[in-house]
Amino acid sequence: MRVRDIDGEGSKVFAEAIVETVPNPMLLLDAELRVLKATRSFYETFRVSKGDAEGRSFFDLGSGEWNIPRLRELLEEILPGDTRLDDFEVAQEFPSIGYRCMVLNARGMHRKSVGTLLLAMEDVTKRRQAEELIRKTELAIQEVTSQAILSVRADGKIVMANLMASKMFGCSREELFDQSLENLLPKRFREAHVAHRGQYFATPRNRNRAMGVGLDLRGLRKDGTEFSVAVDLSHIETKEGTLAMAFITDLSERKRAEEALRLSHERLTLAQQATGIGIWDSDVQANQAGCSREWGPLYGLPPGDLAPSRDEWLARIHPDDRERVREELRQAFEGIKVYNTEFRVVWPDGTIHWLLGKGNVFLDKEGKPVRMLGVDVDITNVKRAEEERRSLLTSLATAQQLQDLLTESNSALEQFASVASHDLQEPLRTMIVFAQSLAKTYAGKLDAEADQSLWFIVNAATRMKALIEDLLVYACIATEEERPSSIALDEALEVAIAQLSQSIAESGAAVTHDPMPTVRVDHGRMVQLFQNLVGNALKYRKPDQPPNVHIGAGKKGADWVISVRDNGIGFDPKFASFIFEPFKRLHTAQEYPGTGMGLAICQRIVEAQGGRIWAESKPGEGTTFFFTLPVEGQAPRKPSPINGLAHPDAEYRRTAQTR
Repeated sequence: MRVRDIDGEGSKVFAEAIVETVPNPMLLLDAELRVLKATRSFYETFRVSKGDAEGRSFFDLGSGEWNIPRLRELLEEILPGDTRLDDFEVAQEFPSIGYRCMVLNARGMHRKSVGTLLLAMEDVTKRRQAEELIRKTELAIQEVTSQAILSVRADGKIVMANLMASKMFGCSREELFDQSLENLLPKRFREAHVAHRGQYFATPRNRNRAMGVGLDLRGLRKDGTEFSVAVDLSHIETKEGTLAMAFITDLSERKRAEEALRLSHERLTLAQQATGIGIWDSDVQANQAGCSREWGPLYGLPPGDLAPSRDEWLARIHPDDRERVREELRQAFEGIKVYNTEFRVVWPDGTIHWLLGKGNVFLDKEGKPVRMLGVDVDITNVKRAEEERRSLLTSLATAQQLQDLLTESNSALEQFASVASHDLQEPLRTMIVFAQSLAKTYAGKLDAEADQSLWFIVNAATRMKALIEDLLVYACIATEEERPSSIALDEALEVAIAQLSQSIAESGAAVTHDPMPTVRVDHGRMVQLFQNLVGNALKYRKPDQPPNVHIGAGKKGADWVISVRDNGIGFDPKFASFIFEPFKRLHTAQEYPGTGMGLAICQRIVEAQGGRIWAESKPGEGTTFFFTLPVEGQAPRKPSPINGLAHPDAEYRRTAQTR
């Protein structure tokens, strides 16, 4: 607003009239920027009186909120410099009214010798708050959207990138800022894109559109990988000029989904062809069905696009199933149940085949059936398998009965062995005592043949007693209840070595061992197991070399593998399974005394703990016995039917032997 050359009192009256009529806050200032007059809106807005305002410097009003150096500088230049103040914003906390954002505009009014200044104020607080809310909302939307958003100048430089753009292209926002947009494209597209970008900024119309419709647009990540994108373009006008807004969608997942859908459709088609699933689409009202090429062979017909009526189709169903299938269809049409039934069909060659039919009924607006879509599947082999399964179950039931009888028989046999062993020991002890007494009483009084006979009686009875005791131990392992506990195998091994201390001393043996694991087993059984295996190594030693026995331990999967290695006489590997059978011996009792039950007992002990045992040896090269025990916390496994003795797992051997 500019008024010039209004003389005398008329200028003042004119200015005052303006101030009185304007509804917004407005001040009339003199050349010294003192308040001459203010509108009622000014007094009401800032809650000041005329006495507090008129005659005072504008910059001293209130608590000095208007005393802003730049504002003072601009206002002081208006009258002498014939300038104006446009849209100067003052955002301040006013003591009387709180925070306000005011836009100031000022114009000079001149008389011949005196100048005045009109200062208009507009409260834009709510507008700025709304704009700030919109700005923050837009920024928030940009940050959470699944699209990458880039703002680009006409020269191709990026001026804004949201969080998703950073994630999509694998760059930080700092790296994207002021970078050329073409750097986010594969090299083969960059030159052409520069030309397209120039056309976009040169053409005001049609700036809001999708980019490259029908083309395979590609983006380039920082790591050099390419990906498919869709781009929507828009623009905004700013003080710096037009900015292009690119909204970029990563199509990688969609492309993968489309490819997966295509492959799925191909697989479905191949599966339909391979499995012979027949698809049919029946027009209920017209009583006609369209069928796929695979439908005909299910009924013994050549492949082809057939269109049988319902009666023609029913005629191919086995007479015993026909009425049931007809009733299933009726109930499906009436909505009583879904069509899902098995039936037999008679082929033209007279053979009978089983089919499974499934279908869905579609109704019109009145609820009447108009269409039925479904499939037929050949289940002849399934039916045959079910029949074979029933026969097998019958056979298995018989086999189970036999197994139960065998288990009962074995249990009775073990109980008999235990009882027999107990009953036989007493007369044997009596026989040994009397034979020894006779030998002592009549020593030297009988001939040599009688002395030898007495010796044979004592020796045979002693061996028989040892055999019965081993047999009793063997039977007890299977019948007595175990008492497993968490023990360190070192303890059981040390007890066994202590019990063999005399034999170790007499043979000059060296017995060493690795640190042993802690396992959940029966302590007494483990002592017996180690005593038998170490005792075996002491017994079958070389005559010219003291025994060297080492007990090792290694972990393999869910098992501990324990090894007992010696430098004894060894044996032929073909006997690796034979030696674990009860009463089986590779040497005579005269060569190496014993009952032939020691290793059989070892096998029973190990298998009772859920492990297995085997041996490896060569004549003259010593023997290594291996056995496994479940790692603590693992469920014990049932022993293998062949006990794994002849062909032990190579990995188990390697684990134990490298200790």
